[in-house]
Amino acid sequence: MTLSTTSPATVKSNSSEEHYRSRLTWGEDVAIGSYLAVVGLLAIVGNSFVLVVWFKRRRSMKAPELFAVNLAVVDLLIALCCNSFQIAASFNHGWMLGGPGCQGYAFLRTQLGTTNILTIIAHALARYIKVCHTKLSDDVNFTNVRRTLSAVWTIALFWSTAPLYGWGAYSTEPSRITCGLDVDQVSSSAANQSYVFFLNLVFIVAPVVAIAFSYIKIIQKVRGSHRRTFGRGRRVARKAQLERKLTKTAIMVGLGFLMAWTPYAILGLWSCFAEPGRSSPLFTAVPALFVRTAGVYNPIIYLLLNDTFRMEAYAITTGTIRKKITRKFSGTVVVLKLDGDDPVVFTEAMRRHRRKSMRKVSRANKEGGTGTGTGTTTYN
Repeated sequence: MTLSTTSPATVKSNSSEEHYRSRLTWGEDVAIGSYLAVVGLLAIVGNSFVLVVWFKRRRSMKAPELFAVNLAVVDLLIALCCNSFQIAASFNHGWMLGGPGCQGYAFLRTQLGTTNILTIIAHALARYIKVCHTKLSDDVNFTNVRRTLSAVWTIALFWSTAPLYGWGAYSTEPSRITCGLDVDQVSSSAANQSYVFFLNLVFIVAPVVAIAFSYIKIIQKVRGSHRRTFGRGRRVARKAQLERKLTKTAIMVGLGFLMAWTPYAILGLWSCFAEPGRSSPLFTAVPALFVRTAGVYNPIIYLLLNDTFRMEAYAITTGTIRKKITRKFSGTVVVLKLDGDDPVVFTEAMRRHRRKSMRKVSRANKEGGTGTGTGTTTYN
């Protein structure tokens, strides 16, 4: 008869270490860690730059842009906090912070994720009110936007703390390199099932409906406005063009939302009916990679599709970009300035044409005619 010399404390410690050891291969862990490192670095650089630009132009900022600022803050926090711990766990081949750290990480991850989604919804609805209900557009002011953002963080706090009090549950995910909702045991508890079901309903289905409704109405309004203003003057037509550009930006953010969160929605719904303990580690690890990517393309969307943001970004960088623009218009004088919401580029030929048009209007007025324009020409 052989007596065991292993103490109960040692057995418990070994069991705990085994619980937090990665169930992925070393190659899969390194691949996920490397991917998150690249994505996290790009998200930090991109969102930091976005926040610097908006800080520089804070005096000319419009109220709805606070939603985009809040989105950049959330994406930056996700990159700094959530990505860093998962990267470390991936290269460590297992979770390192134990049970309390797992609960705290899962709470932070849920808080930031739900805040991200609610901010996108609020931004879409604000654009819808500004474009489609002009009589209510004055209500989209800084005071109301700040109140809305406070409500966004409060609602997200309710959903992120619910698992800590028994509605839903936080645990290590099947991969054991990150923590979140206990997708491996959702179907074993009615409380877990109801939480995941309503979470998908409130933060996936409802946002898709709200975003689709808002942007479809915006497109319809802008198209109708473009038809009515065609031929009535370049300034009014330019306003319609600006709304179309803003609409493209909003649509791209909405599509980005779908790309980021649809895999997570599929995983959540699947876990409600899957047999407990049968989740594939790699299958449950992939959706988080899609979510992390959102922090990269949101700044790119604003940089590429928002002319005002792009010109402000040029203004705070070195003179290299401005010199490149000058060389592009070789032989002309280029003046870059911000005219209202949209940047305007004047070349010498444009300035001559403007002076010629103003002289024609002046002569028409002297002769007693009504003139054919306002005496100003705006160039896009």
